[in-house]
Amino acid sequence: MRNVAIVTDSSATLPADVIEQHQIFVVPQLVHIDGQTYRDGVDMTPSDVYRYMANTSNGQLPTTSAPSTDSLLRAYMQAAQEAENILSIHTSAELSATYQVACLTRDLIDVPVHVLDSQTAAMCCGFAALEAARMAESGPYIGAGDPARPAGSGSIPLPATLGSNGLSPSRRTRAGHRGARWLCAQTLSDHYD
Repeated sequence: MRNVAIVTDSSATLPADVIEQHQIFVVPQLVHIDGQTYRDGVDMTPSDVYRYMANTSNGQLPTTSAPSTDSLLRAYMQAAQEAENILSIHTSAELSATYQVACLTRDLIDVPVHVLDSQTAAMCCGFAALEAARMAESGPYIGAGDPARPAGSGSIPLPATLGSNGLSPSRRTRAGHRGARWLCAQTLSDHYD
């Protein structure tokens, strides 16, 4: 059994091969079109949504909503079969209710679930989930947390070395002038300072 399983939602837009390679659990966001609800990436692909938008004449744009607690709980239960801890990384709480739903859902399972607000959206959240998966593969400790931090502070110790210049996640960088790896470092580092 591995130490940590990573869970994110479909708004992270991770490619299927990346999800499979890094064993990331993805919970579908809900897409609403013409009164119908679809699960993103399951019942409808992004290409389907774009095709709808290009061909619709009613002026109605699709809307999205957070996954249900049931969907997140199913993902957590699957992840718990493979790992002792779960790190659940989601789109910014300022942009989506997914983070709040994840916080409510984590109390419904006996395995420790650490919920992280990526403070980003779309593939930026995906990069954070991918980097967390890579760190988990290399054996970081996620457990009781940092004894210097109060319980429930939202911080998770994810020790790692990022990049060839030796920056640690606790050192802030200007993500706008770096590649995706640095954006992940910035996102994760916000939870250390």
